[in-house]
Amino acid sequence: DGNLKTGVLEHEAGQLLNPAVLLVFNALNVLMADTEPAGPVPLFVHVRADYQLVVQTAGELYDRGKVSEVYLGGSEGEKRGDTVPGVIFQGYTFWENALMAKGSPQDKIHPTGPVFNTPDEHMEMIKLGQVLRWKELLIIGNPYHMLRIALGNLRFMKQEDFWMKCFFVTPKVSSWQVEVDGPQGTKDGVRYNQLWVELPRVIEYM
Repeated sequence: DGNLKTGVLEHEAGQLLNPAVLLVFNALNVLMADTEPAGPVPLFVHVRADYQLVVQTAGELYDRGKVSEVYLGGSEGEKRGDTVPGVIFQGYTFWENALMAKGSPQDKIHPTGPVFNTPDEHMEMIKLGQVLRWKELLIIGNPYHMLRIALGNLRFMKQEDFWMKCFFVTPKVSSWQVEVDGPQGTKDGVRYNQLWVELPRVIEYM
């Protein structure tokens, strides 16, 4: 949509964020998260540096009997082709400990192959689904990231001709004024600003 692209450019030039954008993101998240699996299914975690609410929600899902196993990126947060850990996210070990602290048992948490961005996570999800013959899957991520996760999910399942029933979950409460790190280790200010990091990427799927 040309108006949406123009809005993104205006924000980057220093204009104020239209509150309607936040309302749309929140509404889409509520609609996507309106259904849950009947029984325990695998949970795929999309990792970001902004982790607290995601691991808490994952623990709640496990406590309610919705999760059989937990999977997340197996790298330690290094950039592609580099070895310095904790740059693009805190790393598998950190996330494993955070998930355990919120109620996910260690023997239920598993690393995928290395991931350096969201498309890598989509491919790891597809490969695991094919090998383990998943039919249903819970997918969790941050509210500002979930729309792109869902659209990318559909694109990769179509590309690989492998389909699963996916349930998308985000934390039900999210403070938009908390300072968080952005993707690839960027410093983008408050969580509210992440909407503008995501919007140009979402447009790519339209």
